[in-house]
Amino acid sequence: MPRTPTSTVTPAVGARTTLPGTQEVAYSPFSPLGTADPSLSVTRTVSGTCQSDGVAGAGSYRCFAQPSGEIFDPCFSSPRVPAGPLLRVPAPNVTAVVAFDAGAPPAASSGSLLRLWAMELADGQVCVLLDAAWSGLGPFACPTPTAGGSFADCHPPVRGASGWDAACQENETASSPFTTVLVQKAWS
Repeated sequence: MPRTPTSTVTPAVGARTTLPGTQEVAYSPFSPLGTADPSLSVTRTVSGTCQSDGVAGAGSYRCFAQPSGEIFDPCFSSPRVPAGPLLRVPAPNVTAVVAFDAGAPPAASSGSLLRLWAMELADGQVCVLLDAAWSGLGPFACPTPTAGGSFADCHPPVRGASGWDAACQENETASSPFTTVLVQKAWS
């Protein structure tokens, strides 16, 4: 049975804490002024409804486009401009984002759940948490292999003596063995 990630680090948005081998980062796609981070590019705008919490935990949303029903998760709202559009960011290393107009999104949960929703493996490959049934595989999908990375999915990372480690496999099949890999960066 995979162990679930735990974290005693509760950084402020954008704060960084260095652990031996792993850097933990609280992700936000917004600037300190509450506008979209200037490094991001909005590629399209959609509208629909949202619910909280999204796959990134408290402060994120799972949104559904209307009328298509397409799922956008996680979507983030600006802490300083709550009436503005949410931003759907597929991974923290991706700069092409979707603006999601949900009118007034539901209130964010009052919990302080920090959930690791993305991790960068030692080879530079980024894997993201998906809200899907995995039958014992995943639930972190590694959609874009790097030149040195070839993992398809990973179990949730666990904290070890040298930082976070994750068991990852090259193919999403029961016969594909898992390899323990150092996580060099973890986003919550």
